[in-house]
Amino acid sequence: MIKISIIIPVYNVEKYLDKCIFSCVNQTLEEIEVIVINDASPDACNSIMNKYQREYPNKIINIFLDKNLRQGGARNKGIKIARGEYLCFVDGDDYIAYDTCEKLYAFAQERDLDIACCDGYRIKDGNFEYHEKLKLWDMTSKQSLNNFTSQCYMIIKKSIIVDNNLLYPEHIFHEDTSVVPLWYVCASKKDILNQPLFYINKHSDSSSVSAKGIDNIQILVALEELVRNAKRIRKYSENRAAIDCFIFERILTLAKRMKKITLSENEEKLMADKLSIWAQYDFDESLFYRFFTKMEYETGKQFLMNNTITLYKKSEIKEKNIYCDKKGNIKGLLEYVSNELRKTVIIWGVGGKGINVISTIKNMGYNYIVGDNNSDLWGKVLSTGDVVRDPQWIKKNTKKPFYLITVKRAFKPICRELCLMDSEAIDFITFMEQGLSVENIMGNSCAKHTKGGEL
Repeated sequence: MIKISIIIPVYNVEKYLDKCIFSCVNQTLEEIEVIVINDASPDACNSIMNKYQREYPNKIINIFLDKNLRQGGARNKGIKIARGEYLCFVDGDDYIAYDTCEKLYAFAQERDLDIACCDGYRIKDGNFEYHEKLKLWDMTSKQSLNNFTSQCYMIIKKSIIVDNNLLYPEHIFHEDTSVVPLWYVCASKKDILNQPLFYINKHSDSSSVSAKGIDNIQILVALEELVRNAKRIRKYSENRAAIDCFIFERILTLAKRMKKITLSENEEKLMADKLSIWAQYDFDESLFYRFFTKMEYETGKQFLMNNTITLYKKSEIKEKNIYCDKKGNIKGLLEYVSNELRKTVIIWGVGGKGINVISTIKNMGYNYIVGDNNSDLWGKVLSTGDVVRDPQWIKKNTKKPFYLITVKRAFKPICRELCLMDSEAIDFITFMEQGLSVENIMGNSCAKHTKGGEL
């Protein structure tokens, strides 16, 4: 029985392919197959693929395409012949830890998961950057799909893709945008193993870096396909808010990229045509109250109004509700903690949201201490220059600490781990997203979340 099929699309990755395939065929899990698809690559990838097929005839399956189908089309070829219960996607210029399949499969079996995710490293210029994008994933958030844009860092049951006919579109860039978020939507059970198992190479030859103007425009094409797929599998209405949030986030990504790219006349016309479609899209307005800053809102609005079509049909967004404008609420909270409770502010958590919170509060001129027990992953110094302290240091050196915990999905376990008492912590992200006032602070403390022993 094949437990996991590893699928590797190959195009112009001669420099990296040997390490990629070696890491896959030497997995500690024996019941695997490695399907390598040469997408009409013009370099010497063929010889590397043939070498491994000779050395590992029972594990390697090579496919050679006459015409380039892009990564999506190449992966589809692998998906269709894969015999594994789960699929694992590894790009030809990346590699994985030798125990990746063993750990993810055991994790998936233990918890009966459709999708088992993990962390990884991004490698650039020889530097390894720990990447925990999926670790920050809140399974119930409207923003959940924003953290699920790539087939890397996971294994997925083949049936999720095949039964819902969610194969990749062919011949386009950003092919994963069209289907990968819907894999997540269709999966009944998914979870994250907080270990770095994938190694992603960020280099000048990679498709995400070297993309041309026309390739970036295809983000909009891929988003159209996403909506069509969501409606076809009848997952659109129930997941509308998450899908809308994902779409707007991808449009913002495109807007930022286009500032650095010069388009030809034909490409400008194509861009205008595609923008006109999304300018008429009826977004869920509640997204702009909670999940995007004022700058992001304005950037997206101006970008989509390239054809002078109004983005919002219902009512104007009130600036006081834009997340970026909640510094007044943050100020009220900090002053309440410092002046009324007379406690020291501890910002706990240095993930993506934590860094944003740290930067915001630092710019406001408030004193605070940063805490996080994951020093092996994050190091001792943040990009903001603030020293990360461990729990024991805080207990010994801080009088009356009050924790602003920025890891929303792990709020309750963190309260338990730090042995926090009543009125010692607050779920800061929920506090801000819901626009709560300082009068609600005790109602959102760790006491409410941990009474009764529930994790």
